[in-house]
Amino acid sequence: MNNLAAIEELFDHIPEVVFFIKDRDGRYVAVNNTLVERCGVREKRDLIGKHVRDVFPKELAERYGRQDQAVLAKGKPIIDQLELHWYVHKRSGWCLTTKLPVRDSKGAIVGVVGISRDLRAPGDRDIIPARLAATLEYLETNYAEEISPATLARHAGLPPVRFARLIKRIFRLTPHQLITQTRLAASSHLLRETDRSVADIAFDCGFYDHSAFTRAFRDQFGVTPEAFRTAASTDHIKLVEPIRMDKSLFIDLSPPRMADGEALLIAGLGARYTFDTNEGIPTQWQRFGPHIGHVPGQAGPQTYGVACNFDDAGSFEYVAGVRVTDFGELPAGFAAVRIPAHRYAVFDHPGHVSMLRRTHHTIWSHWLPASGLRMADSPNFERYGADFDPISGTGPVEVWMPVMG
Repeated sequence: MNNLAAIEELFDHIPEVVFFIKDRDGRYVAVNNTLVERCGVREKRDLIGKHVRDVFPKELAERYGRQDQAVLAKGKPIIDQLELHWYVHKRSGWCLTTKLPVRDSKGAIVGVVGISRDLRAPGDRDIIPARLAATLEYLETNYAEEISPATLARHAGLPPVRFARLIKRIFRLTPHQLITQTRLAASSHLLRETDRSVADIAFDCGFYDHSAFTRAFRDQFGVTPEAFRTAASTDHIKLVEPIRMDKSLFIDLSPPRMADGEALLIAGLGARYTFDTNEGIPTQWQRFGPHIGHVPGQAGPQTYGVACNFDDAGSFEYVAGVRVTDFGELPAGFAAVRIPAHRYAVFDHPGHVSMLRRTHHTIWSHWLPASGLRMADSPNFERYGADFDPISGTGPVEVWMPVMG
């Protein structure tokens, strides 16, 4: 029996899961029908032998390629990483990705096998809250603090009961188990990679004391922390990894051009975010897409993503809209923004709309400190060319940042 063909056929019958196997060079050797459909090709043979850079936009391909190389080089699995993925017609959506090394009979790594599981159950229309990803990052970086399920629920902006149900549905864990797993994942790395005492590691990973840490560690891994550290090999121990978002936020950004921007009136759909919770913007554009070309008083085919009305807590309003001649006849529920004339640094965003967070992060964290300029107290905006497709999230995008100095 052809085991690979049987596995592939099995995953063909699970439409909510993308399945793939790649060789040592990162080329597809097996895929299921779900991946074929989402990549917009007709048959499996259209993907076999291809690399992710031949299939996906540059930013997605680079991220997937980095994941593959990490697994191939170190044999370290990626477990339930929360990330955006392509869906039918190249719409973006949330999934959990797991990748494991494939080894030959001698133990050498010869490939990668993986799945990406949709974060929705059949018939479930709920959108994964954008703040959930930021909450997972918060847990990953603050696990040593006194964190409770209620703390995480508040951080996610959800009632505790709904937060618990969401975590259970997505990760098959209770919030308390999620916190413990994150702490145990951090402790296992410290035990392997440092010579710090077990007591110190227990404290720094958020456990009350040495004995509480030992009980939790033994329950999870079947061995004590001391036995784990002294074991010649940990291959027989099922390690856990923290649930995390992809955190590769910096990109290679071309120098900006300077431009004098005229005053603008922008109208569209608005929502409030922080920098850490703006993953809902692609979905916001999908909702606004049908309005483009039908907004009363629309002036020109270009669309605009405006960040405005910042507050001291770091949140801001984001408006996905178009330029209009006046605000007199806008549909109910539309947001309206006046942007004054200003001097701008204009950056070309080099990829998919879901990656705009990286461009903004690079501008604020790298370009601005080195430029000698200051940001003006005025809205900044993304300007999408006439060829931009809000459904697929692809096309020309410029980022206009108001500057002083």
